[in-house]
Amino acid sequence: MATFREDVRCRIAIFTMQPTRIFVFLLTAAAAIGVALAQSRDCGPRVRRPYHSLTTAERTLLKNAFELAMQRGHHHRFTTVHQYSKNEYEAHSCMFTYWHRRFLLGYENMLRSLGDAYACLTIPYWDYAGTSSSFLDKNNTCNSLASCNPVLVEYGASRQVNASRYSVGGSGQPNDAGEPIDADNCIVDPTQPATRSYCESEAAFQAGKCQGCIPRGNWFAAGVSSEMTLASMSNQIFATSLSKFTQNVMLKMHPKVHANLNGAMGSMASPSDPVFFFHHATVDALLAIYMKCQASNASPMSSLVFPANDWGTFNNRVCGPYVFRPTTSAKKFKYPSATAISMVYYNGTTGDASFDVGDTNSPLAPFFQDLPPSYTAYYNYPPSARVVYDFSNTGFQVLNDQCTAWLGGDYGASSSSSSALLDERRHRPQKETKGPPTAVVTQIAFTQKLYKHTRRYVRNETRARDYVEMMLCVHRNECLGGVFDYSDAFKASFRFDYSPYCYDVLHAIASGDKTIPVPKWTQIVLDTYGCHVQSTSSLI
Repeated sequence: MATFREDVRCRIAIFTMQPTRIFVFLLTAAAAIGVALAQSRDCGPRVRRPYHSLTTAERTLLKNAFELAMQRGHHHRFTTVHQYSKNEYEAHSCMFTYWHRRFLLGYENMLRSLGDAYACLTIPYWDYAGTSSSFLDKNNTCNSLASCNPVLVEYGASRQVNASRYSVGGSGQPNDAGEPIDADNCIVDPTQPATRSYCESEAAFQAGKCQGCIPRGNWFAAGVSSEMTLASMSNQIFATSLSKFTQNVMLKMHPKVHANLNGAMGSMASPSDPVFFFHHATVDALLAIYMKCQASNASPMSSLVFPANDWGTFNNRVCGPYVFRPTTSAKKFKYPSATAISMVYYNGTTGDASFDVGDTNSPLAPFFQDLPPSYTAYYNYPPSARVVYDFSNTGFQVLNDQCTAWLGGDYGASSSSSSALLDERRHRPQKETKGPPTAVVTQIAFTQKLYKHTRRYVRNETRARDYVEMMLCVHRNECLGGVFDYSDAFKASFRFDYSPYCYDVLHAIASGDKTIPVPKWTQIVLDTYGCHVQSTSSLI
């Protein structure tokens, strides 16, 4: 077994890792009818559940819905909306969570419009706490994002390496050929509904020349990062303002998943891969917990819900509409007069972009007709959406139920509950008593033990939480395969200026700028999780 020194200096590994126009309007009319049918049917609240809790029939229905969305030309139109520069700027700035909440709802409305069988479909989230628990468990054999969670394998994953460059989006007009994507493989499987009907752009769709495969990285080599652990997600969620919550998620969990999956997911064309929507349903789940625990009684202009108050500049972006070069004098969002969302429909054949996705001229209008184009409408879900989260038997359950108090608790069987954010009693699910899987229970108890040990030496609660997260960065680096920087290609494609959180932490420890002033913490980590990969460093 590997041993740690308390004055550990960490090695740092750097990884330079044609329908006519009439046909389009006919599709739009059909979509409007589909939305109306879905709304007329009483499905109850949209209960977002973890993907692994879906039945085989529910999983099949969801995959078929993605395929039908591709075949009807809806899917790739959402991708180009996400790619369009002014949209992308706001989508990855201070209104990140609200922008994607509307986007996710619009896409889900589209899936529900596809026919009566899909009218009550709700996009599930990916239980990252469960994934990280399985990865950490020394008795478990999974070692990647694909092998530690069923969703990626069931959506085609990728195993073989067939490196090439692909293009996604664009209009086919001069200087708008789409986004170039370097991928390990382009996934096509005649038995896989979620990949076999993929189309990369409107121009290709109308010409009937779709590439028919999704550019992806090697997901069986994609690491499970420390940013997916309960300690890290807890620190991300329980922030003192929405700006801090947003920056936490944008710096930690959100980009790590995109980068590690790579391919289309490592670019602004990421919605072209269906797993994007599971990832962002998870981001939205974190927002739901934040709102419940940190901002339930906030006023509309409070920094707990309105980020313009304390955002500053992050990732070279101000808290306001798109500007080419952000300055302190750049226009900012202001409550309540300046809160409009830039979610402009991008015409994939002409390159024109002049009206909101919900405008009557937009082919996507039926899916956004009840989704207001103002950020303030997404502090909570719009009433028409009726979205709730079910965290039963997941790692998110304890965070949602106990909020910040969970770290100081003692997790046991009595902690089990339905753990659902529900508004309507008659739709409340049956309470579960079995609790989360053993690996998740182990991670909860381990994190509580490590935190309590840390508090013996660190009086400040926030610093203690930070030190626990730093400890897991060291363990990930020394015992679970290393911590790597983002490749230059990812940073350029994702418009991201930062390195991973753990990477920066390890550099700071190695340089002596940071220390972990907690004796014997390494033994607690090794007693629970061991050291899967023997480090080659001297750990001096």
